[in-house]
Amino acid sequence: MSARGWALGAVIALVVLGGGLGAALRLGAFETGGAMSTVDIEEKGPDGLPIIHWWVEREEFEKIQALLDAGGNIEEPGFQGATPLLKAAVADSWPMALFLIERGAFIGAVDRRGMTMPWLAATSRVKEGNPDFEALQKVRAILNERGMFGQYYEPNDVKKRIKEGNWPPK
Repeated sequence: MSARGWALGAVIALVVLGGGLGAALRLGAFETGGAMSTVDIEEKGPDGLPIIHWWVEREEFEKIQALLDAGGNIEEPGFQGATPLLKAAVADSWPMALFLIERGAFIGAVDRRGMTMPWLAATSRVKEGNPDFEALQKVRAILNERGMFGQYYEPNDVKKRIKEGNWPPK
């Protein structure tokens, strides 16, 4: 089925099932990649998490830019309390991570799994020759400039330090 046919089917299904025309039109624009005339900063993705997480996963730079420009929260917690920046780093999406850092994302964030930017950047699977390697190197340089790259802790150690009240490190 074509994207246009899928979108039309989704619109009809949402209207018939009571989701409303507004939800149907938003879903249709989202799924087909069409331009959205308004940005709903409270929108949720299909997984129920804030839409910014859905777009980080899909590397939708323009949609994230529009969301942030409209006042969306760059630190919006998602799965395990991860920020969009941590989500990008966990997925080794370093161009997205760099984009979010440049937009002001907090690089000192930690999620409930104990994941941190220094740990994720230091242990990344992205190697030289990978198209994302240059962005990873830039993220590492930013962390280094801010005195964070050499101070990474394994996630279990982070969770232990948080429980003991010793986080963030001094």
